[in-house]
Amino acid sequence: MTITLTLAKQLLALAVAHAPPGKSIYSAEVMPECGTDPQAATCPLERVCDQPGLLCSPPRFSKSQGSWVRVESPETAVRRYALVTGSLVRVSRKLVSCRVEGELPDEDCVPVKGWPPGAVESLALAGLVTSVAEGGLREDVQYGRPPMGRGAAGEVGLAQLMPNQIPRFATWLPAEERERLANARRGELEAWIKTEIFGDQNLDKYFETALRALVQARANCKAGQNWPYAMWSRYGTGATCKASGKFAGQRSGWFFAWQHQIKKVALPEWAVAALEPAKQGASGEHLAVFPVTEP
Repeated sequence: MTITLTLAKQLLALAVAHAPPGKSIYSAEVMPECGTDPQAATCPLERVCDQPGLLCSPPRFSKSQGSWVRVESPETAVRRYALVTGSLVRVSRKLVSCRVEGELPDEDCVPVKGWPPGAVESLALAGLVTSVAEGGLREDVQYGRPPMGRGAAGEVGLAQLMPNQIPRFATWLPAEERERLANARRGELEAWIKTEIFGDQNLDKYFETALRALVQARANCKAGQNWPYAMWSRYGTGATCKASGKFAGQRSGWFFAWQHQIKKVALPEWAVAALEPAKQGASGEHLAVFPVTEP
């Protein structure tokens, strides 16, 4: 089945191809039919699918979510991925053109410096590469759920932002609020991150912060270098554009490869079916990201 893909759907197809949904035991989905009593589930505590292995394990109670959960299914995961790719496109378009819907200017937008004007696709793709490489598009990482949803240094979200760097790049905040958060105690900053950074309702704010950090990393490196390698070196280390090790090379390699694939990929039939309104369930309203107006 072939469908016409917007940029957001092209990114979604890349995400499905390179971070297959429903394959992480750390990603979970709530099972409302099981209730919220940790001692007495209102559903059978049986394996949730027929395949062997941990992905089909019976529901378990999650203290952090206050609900019974199962390993996230491919269908639920692809709907979550759609939120991510839709947000990446919206935010990238805003940052490189300061435009919102259609041709309306965003008067509050601060345009990025150091990224080619109008290069929405490359910025959104860089954001996707970062999210796959850093956070694996895992549900627990996206929402910061314990015990494995935060990095060893408390890194935040799919792009693994350092907490103390978020106020610097959160230009959607008033200057005085950014200054306050930059000097806040760790507990106060963490409380703010929990309510203002994590969650579907904050996804655009999160990616605006992350993409601005990526753009700054690119701008800090000399023109003429292998800019994706240099950018991810700087992003990952905070200090050098020529980092040793494989991480920057992996990300830059993915970036160039995915650039060639982006016009050729198509969503598999099961993913197309999962995105149909009748199958979106409680999160269906979020999928208004499709179709996305192209720049």
